[in-house]
This record gives sequence, structure tokens and C-alpha cells, in this order.
Amino acid sequence: MTVEKADGLTISGGEPFEQFPELLHLLNLARCVEFRDILVYTGYTIKELEELFSEKFKLVKELVSAIVDGPYIQELKTDLIWKGSDNQQLHIFDSNPEIVTRYERFKEQKKDKHLQMVMRWDNVFIIGIP
Repeated sequence: MTVEKADGLTISGGEPFEQFPELLHLLNLARCVEFRDILVYTGYTIKELEELFSEKFKLVKELVSAIVDGPYIQELKTDLIWKGSDNQQLHIFDSNPEIVTRYERFKEQKKDKHLQMVMRWDNVFIIGIP
């Protein structure tokens, strides 16, 4: 039996940036063990993060592939994947063309009503609860 190594990591709430030093440490560790794609969800906007953490936030942007920012607002429902509510934005920071293409391709894709399916090479990833 062949076991594939995960190449992606998603970090979400609570609020990851409420523990900034620990988040930075986790991101560095994730890169050391060769996670190629790191997605972080935050209730802060990118502008707020830049104001709160100034130069230190640049370190985060160098380590993550993408950030979905903004608070979840139940009344602003969206049918797009990656986001929980319509006010949230996907920001891509990775320079790897494969990772950028992955996010760009799905940026405007609508959610499956029950499951999210992602096809890559000869694998199908099913995300959600039927």
C-alpha cells in the first residue's frame, strides 16, 4: 500500500492571529516538513493585519499560500467555495505557478450543495459531510 504525504494545510479559527508568535512558529514548522500549500482563515482583514503586525505580517505572507480574510457574517451568505460569507476575500501570496493556478481556478467556483470535490491528477478529494 502506498501512502501519499499531504502537501497542504488549512489553519482556521478560533482566530489564528490571536496567537501570532505561535502561528508564525507553526507556519515555519509546516514549511520545514514540506507543506507546499498553506491556507489561513482569519476574521481580520489584510489591512487590519498589516496595521496590527506591520513588518511581522510580511513574514506570514512569505510563508502562506493564501489567506481568506474578513469576519464570517451569516447574513452575507455566499455560494462560492473558500469563503463562508460574501464579504470575505481570497488573497493569494504564493509565487508557485501551480499553487496560484489551483486557487485562481477555484476562486469563482460555486460550492457543491453537499460536498466540495477537488480533482487533482489521479486523485479526487471530497470535503464536507454528506
